[in-house]
Amino acid sequence: MSAFLDMELRLKELESILGQPIFLAKHAEEKPECLPEHKREHEGPGVVQKQEGEIFSSKNTIDRTTPQDALALPEFEELDEMGKYSDSVPFSRLKAQDLSDENMPFCPWKLVKSYADCYTGKGNRERVRPFFNDALNIRDWDFFYIRDTRDPKKAHLLVPTRQIQNFLGFINRSLSTQLAVPRGPPGRSFYLRFTGCGPFRPRYLLHHARAAPADAITAAATSSGFDMEDPRTWPKDDDANENALNRLETDAGALLNANMALLRRDPTERAKLTAGERFEQRKEQRSKEMQAMFRHLQLKNGLIEKESDVVFFCVDVEALETAPGIISEIGIAVLDMQRVRDESPGNRGRDWWPMIEAHHLRIKEYAGLVNYRYVQGCPDHFQFGESTFPSRSEAREAIRAILRPYLDQNRRIVIAGHDVRQDVNYLEHIGFDLKHETKCAGTVDLQVLYQVWQKTDTSRSLSTVLDELGFEYSYLHNAGNDAVQTLRAVIGVTFAETEAESPA
Repeated sequence: MSAFLDMELRLKELESILGQPIFLAKHAEEKPECLPEHKREHEGPGVVQKQEGEIFSSKNTIDRTTPQDALALPEFEELDEMGKYSDSVPFSRLKAQDLSDENMPFCPWKLVKSYADCYTGKGNRERVRPFFNDALNIRDWDFFYIRDTRDPKKAHLLVPTRQIQNFLGFINRSLSTQLAVPRGPPGRSFYLRFTGCGPFRPRYLLHHARAAPADAITAAATSSGFDMEDPRTWPKDDDANENALNRLETDAGALLNANMALLRRDPTERAKLTAGERFEQRKEQRSKEMQAMFRHLQLKNGLIEKESDVVFFCVDVEALETAPGIISEIGIAVLDMQRVRDESPGNRGRDWWPMIEAHHLRIKEYAGLVNYRYVQGCPDHFQFGESTFPSRSEAREAIRAILRPYLDQNRRIVIAGHDVRQDVNYLEHIGFDLKHETKCAGTVDLQVLYQVWQKTDTSRSLSTVLDELGFEYSYLHNAGNDAVQTLRAVIGVTFAETEAESPA
């Protein structure tokens, strides 16, 4: 499990209680960024040394946490020597209808306008609201648009993500706040990329200068021959037609569809719900994931009805705990349900454990570095086989080699994990799109399954879930061990959920 995971779980709970972002201060003492293995035993208090083969639980380990700083704003002057915003310079030569770079992230303008109501706590909401109401007067903006694939008469207005980040930074410097792009799923809409989408990418519309009055944007649109309030008058994109849509690669088409779903979403809809309604909404979504897990196992009333053809592919990533969070370990656990066949699962799936195939990949370039500040890393203590040491450039092929036997047989692969989205995103940093590579038939998240089982809205660490299942474990925060234990827990929680309804 990532070194950031426990922190993320606790911060999310605190943020939901306080209604505002929580950040942890850095320790004032200067230490080396990561401790080489040959020196880690000399480190002082706060490091838990575990003996070989020791069995432990969350009751006798020390978990320390750190904020994830992936979304930290860069420290630089936004204005260049000509008094122009530096984040607008890349677009200075664009004209209306020019396509954007396919790897550039965009944010819907409606998220900017609704940020104060939807993404700030009650304590800061009224303080920051004037900034968002006056956003056009405060800074320059470059507006892009993309037509809706379902109804081309409609279009969505966007701005580069960097510009909203810099805008939040300006507010933070003005008010000493800590506004940021939201973490987790809510932040997905702030980072819309259209890689591989061909003509279905944001196109340049116009530039609005901060010195101009707010209605200047309407005047600029009028002088260009279109009505800002009526997307039907905006430039026509003849090449973005149905034939072009059908020619998109499968993954690009899926990405475009996902982005369109986010663009169509009303950001204020969730804000209008009461806390109870939001809880019921989350509860329903989680219940669907548990039902999907029942189907993957062919499980009904606590009994396996028939053989399943699913391959569970559980992944866990360990990243160095200091920025930029480089991946140092990848753990993979695989359970092929065709191997299980008619084998009884035993108590909460324990009899299936010997059939789990385990892998521990340690990135060669970083094999000598061990996390110690916030969690005690233990890359030397893989408990389920021998570790391998691919280089960073070889890591993708090493993962593919594990997948290949199942892909060659066109098996249905279900990706499992503990906060699975985070680990999938980490792998994208080394250029490995797990969902695309596996032709993913679905995902299951231990956090979600646990919440259904315990009927709670709170997430828990892997060690806590294992304790509540009654499963023994050792040397967590080793990616290989975490992957195996996560897969055991995914299956265990699913069977535990059926225990109350099992026939006597």
